[in-house]
Amino acid sequence: MEQQPQKIKYFLYARKSSEQEDRQVLSIGSQKSELESAAKKERLEIINRFEESYSAKDPGRKIFNEVIKRIEKGEANAILAWHPNRLSRNSVDTGYLIYLMDQNKLLEIKTLGQTFKNTPNDKFLLNLLCSQAKLENDNKGVDVKRGLRRKVEMGWHPGLAPIGYKNTPDKEKGFKTIHKDPKMFPIIRKMFDMILSGSFTVPRAHEIAVTQWGLKKLARSGFYRTLYNPFYYGWFEWPQGSGNWHKGKHEPMITREEFDRVQHLLHPGQKPKPERQIFAYTAQNAEASAVNITLK
Repeated sequence: MEQQPQKIKYFLYARKSSEQEDRQVLSIGSQKSELESAAKKERLEIINRFEESYSAKDPGRKIFNEVIKRIEKGEANAILAWHPNRLSRNSVDTGYLIYLMDQNKLLEIKTLGQTFKNTPNDKFLLNLLCSQAKLENDNKGVDVKRGLRRKVEMGWHPGLAPIGYKNTPDKEKGFKTIHKDPKMFPIIRKMFDMILSGSFTVPRAHEIAVTQWGLKKLARSGFYRTLYNPFYYGWFEWPQGSGNWHKGKHEPMITREEFDRVQHLLHPGQKPKPERQIFAYTAQNAEASAVNITLK
């Protein structure tokens, strides 16, 4: 007796994250609308609908994993998605989708442009498209790291400027720099001056900054981080915790001598221990490949 083909039952899955990878992707609502129209036109039976707002570059998405588990239980045997990269941008999830096909638990994945069935060619193409999405992610990661490294070599700290300075959001990406904040720079400088005078404790200086100078959002811990931050005398560490120190192009707020005196006043009984740090080879400090720097 000839075996009857299994009835195809779909889970509709829509996903869009807030990350760069999905910037050009249709919104979840638009994806669902397009998929519902396609399902109605082709008379597809949709058992349930799922949506998710997380990146697919790493495994572990809660909703996606629920879809997989329910397919394993036999609630559905097909997935309707806008594009294969909505389902996976990593090798683990891609591999498991293909594994479910191998086990005849997932009979097809249908997108707006094509249908992937449990055939060698379709599974190869599905793997290729998801791998292409992974390649795009990996390349973006490499490009970002390369861009950050180039920015550091030019003497600019990547990321948010510390209090007293401001980034230049008006400039094109890759050309943003850090400059003095006209309002906050002199106030933070006065904070250092209070400590340098030796007449103010940190709690008292912080109290004055908060109550008299309007720094209500500056917590005590943030006050301490400011006093300990070498950025204010013109240097920064990148990557964080790497031990690689770079001379910044930003205007220093204090001198190195003033910074050292602040550290001494904060810890009068502690003798600083010079640590040998390798500086990045840049146009600004090309003559120095290694220096002694005291951070304590």
